[in-house]
Amino acid sequence: MNTPIPLAWLRRWAETDHDRTAIVTAGGEVSYGQLTDMVDARSAVIASGVSDREVVSVPARLDLTSVVELFATMAVGGVPVPVVAGTRIDGATAPAGDCIVINTSGSTGAPRLVRITENNIAAAVAASRRRLGNGESDRWLLTLPIHHIGGLSVLWRSFEVGGSVAMAPFDPDLPKFIERTAPTMASMVPTMVHRMLKAFPSQLAAIDRLLIGGARMAPSLRDRAEQAGLSFHLTYGATEATSQIATSPLSDPTRLIPIDAVTVSVVDDEGVAVSAGDQGHVQVDGAVVSPGYLASEPRRGPHLTGDMGSLNESGVLTILGRSDDMVVSGGENVYLDKVADAIRGFDGVEDVALIGVEDIEWGTAVAAVVVSSRPDGALTDMARSVLAGHERPKVWIHVDEIPRLANHKHDRSRIRELVEERR
Repeated sequence: MNTPIPLAWLRRWAETDHDRTAIVTAGGEVSYGQLTDMVDARSAVIASGVSDREVVSVPARLDLTSVVELFATMAVGGVPVPVVAGTRIDGATAPAGDCIVINTSGSTGAPRLVRITENNIAAAVAASRRRLGNGESDRWLLTLPIHHIGGLSVLWRSFEVGGSVAMAPFDPDLPKFIERTAPTMASMVPTMVHRMLKAFPSQLAAIDRLLIGGARMAPSLRDRAEQAGLSFHLTYGATEATSQIATSPLSDPTRLIPIDAVTVSVVDDEGVAVSAGDQGHVQVDGAVVSPGYLASEPRRGPHLTGDMGSLNESGVLTILGRSDDMVVSGGENVYLDKVADAIRGFDGVEDVALIGVEDIEWGTAVAAVVVSSRPDGALTDMARSVLAGHERPKVWIHVDEIPRLANHKHDRSRIRELVEERR
């Protein structure tokens, strides 16, 4: 039986530098050698119950036990599916070459099970390293859930180069954990950055490099991050692309540039490439792109991401938003992410989520769910100053917190339910 690539990286460092730190948790440090021994011990326990290529659900929490279970499942020939507690996805057999199966975020509906191969992981990790420059001296703060690609990829990137991972939940104890473990890198979604800048900016600024993705980062938040002295890369990715698709350089976080293991193109509704600078559907191809979804026909041709965007003549990618988040209001296209960016810059607005709703006058109108101290009238006045008539929300719904998924992305299904309940 071949050793899957992520496990091979772990074993390589255990053999060459047994005492090198692999993972740090609130309970202490675990070396590569110790982690490998734990994986081997667990493998011996589960080996008789896992068939070759069997898809096995593995509860995935931000703890050492979950990491060991994931790698042990690979070690005995199984294909793990990291899941939240209580979820089971068993009984399938994965094709040869598949290393892991990962749920998409499910932010727009039911999650899909994405097949990730060893080659996908190897290509994605190498391309990420070439863009980010992470090495064996780096310690990566992991607060993202490891049942999604954003968290898992932190483990892979660190283990490939012999770096370490500081693993802890995103909770009030995180500032002290950061001070104790001194991470040099971190992966976060914009919501995390927003909250950390408010509550403990000095701990955030102490991290050398932040990789910020998973959702659009509003210009107002980007400005605050720069004013706070943060060094960060903005990144755009997808589970189907084994995480990263395009990542900005530290020197200019406004420029999303595709990583070198992926080909990005922008096409019209018929799948024909559009001219440089024109808007269309973003599609990707290359070594990082998944062969398809579990129990579905294999992918043929590029993967259509579901996002709208453009590529300029220099190859810089602009993401306008999800294709299903573009609504036609009063006969005009409205990109909800762009409108949300503007509203997040309003005085007194903490967060906002937008959807399109049926409207007798506009056909489809923009509805806003907001965390804000300002009344509807004030919000409407501010919107009037920066947004066109068809872009302005016609409905304002105030909440204490925007519904979110475990990976901190907006829960769009619940947001729509809220609008329908309160409208």
